[in-house]
Amino acid sequence: SRDWSSDVCSSDLTPLPNVRRDAPDIAKSFEALGLKTELLQDAGLESMRQALARFESAAQGARFAAFYFAGHGVASQRDNYLVPIDADIGADSIIDKVLHQSAVMEALKGASSRLAVFDACRNNPSGGNAQRETERAAVVNPDLLAGRLANMPNTLMLFSTAAGRVALDGPAGDNSPFAMALLRQLGGPAVDMQSLPAKLRRDLLIATDGRQRSEEHTSELQSRLHLVCRLL
Repeated sequence: SRDWSSDVCSSDLTPLPNVRRDAPDIAKSFEALGLKTELLQDAGLESMRQALARFESAAQGARFAAFYFAGHGVASQRDNYLVPIDADIGADSIIDKVLHQSAVMEALKGASSRLAVFDACRNNPSGGNAQRETERAAVVNPDLLAGRLANMPNTLMLFSTAAGRVALDGPAGDNSPFAMALLRQLGGPAVDMQSLPAKLRRDLLIATDGRQRSEEHTSELQSRLHLVCRLL
């Protein structure tokens, strides 16, 4: 079976200049590793749902599936949601206008090994306490994440920043510091999923002078997962 990846970018609302570079560049790295990749940019909610349904179908029986999101997100009761470009973030209730992070994890279930990467805001970007457009803020509920991973062995979730901290978007026209660090790790002849988080965190801390620290959540990695898709 083929291995699959999906890359989604959402860059309207409060501008994040670099997300239109991040997702395509990550997609190219996945393709170079031999993954069959679909890239979705500036998508509405229905387009995101349709793409996720295609991804879920393609991931069934795959040895490895990867998902990457760059853009805006929001948090509600410390749970995370991905924001499409047609969402009205100023509305009283936005839950039915955004994509629940759990939908992404559900779509990955059919693969034997899984990688989910979120480089996204998790505050309300249109609210009065919105972060600057050069930052992406994060709120993570570790108990919810642990529950989602309980029945998904060989799964790695990567977040661009630690809970409650902001993630830098970087200079306009460049990749975000997190995307740049991830691209560096994906550029080798193989990707060791067990050592990836530590290497990514090290590179990110160096690039941001200690201002940003990535965070990972894993289920039991039952084997050393070397992603060497070039051999497919």
